[in-house]
Amino acid sequence: MNTPQILSIGNYLQTGAADAVRTVIYHNEERELVLWQILPQARLPAHRHLTGTDIWVVLQGEAELTDGEDSGRIIRCGDCVVSTPQTVHGAVNRGQTDCVLVSTASPDIGYEAV
Repeated sequence: MNTPQILSIGNYLQTGAADAVRTVIYHNEERELVLWQILPQARLPAHRHLTGTDIWVVLQGEAELTDGEDSGRIIRCGDCVVSTPQTVHGAVNRGQTDCVLVSTASPDIGYEAV
């Protein structure tokens, strides 16, 4: 009998980093769960995925969404960002505290920097 895994996000947060930190906290052939810790004044570089949807859930802080349109939209704790294939997405933390989000996607969705 399988039992659910419990992943404590706080165990994966890092101190002393100088930029955005990407940490894979779960991975199998169907799903990848990535913790992004975007430090103040740092960025998660704009990119797009070729074949799959990337879903972010913001757990802490806020950041400006980089969406290829320079919309200036702010994502905040509790927001969910859904980026379908070929959709440009990234984030810039212009604040004073870390922005922490979890991304879930298929591990084979492809990656292209923008």
